[in-house]
Amino acid sequence: VRHQTHETLEILPGYPGTNSVDSQGPTPGVAGNTWLTLDSPLDPFTYEDLLLNNPDPNNLTKIVTSKAVVNIRDLGYEYEDLRPPLEGPITRPAPILTVSNINRATLGGSFLVSAWAILESGEKILVGTEAALSRWHVAGCQNCQNHLEFRAHIPIKGWSKEEAEKVRFRVHLHTRTLNRGDCGSGPQQGVQNPKFKLGTDHL
Repeated sequence: VRHQTHETLEILPGYPGTNSVDSQGPTPGVAGNTWLTLDSPLDPFTYEDLLLNNPDPNNLTKIVTSKAVVNIRDLGYEYEDLRPPLEGPITRPAPILTVSNINRATLGGSFLVSAWAILESGEKILVGTEAALSRWHVAGCQNCQNHLEFRAHIPIKGWSKEEAEKVRFRVHLHTRTLNRGDCGSGPQQGVQNPKFKLGTDHL
């Protein structure tokens, strides 16, 4: 809505992960080594399945393409409350913890990074979190291989530069570990110790 692209979206030509093979297995209904576009079929969904206006009424089993489902109004939904958000009060910039040394290749599934402040009393206070949506089998996703390194920038809202520089911080990596044999959810292997750096130069 913001960019006035109700009827079409852009797919970067030749971008990793947009080929019908790309080391991720074949795309149903598409020949091997074919670059995917908005006109590629979304097999097995048909125009009749989605109650869409079929451009070929004589073909009741015509497969839907991505272009046909870009505008959610065509699917029976509506864009609600398109008023611009109210401008809130200007707040001061916050110190930022940059977390690194996390590699998706050794983590099965999504994970969460939490940042904590350690007060002089020893009390731990949660100051921010950053979630990452990730596959169980990263090795089988060509696009994922281009984004293995995860880096988080966690703002410490409500803290001044002086306050942030007086305390110690700690970060934790929270992963999901289930016991389902070899389905990609066994014990985590090679879980890293995240590193972090406090940034205050912008304050």
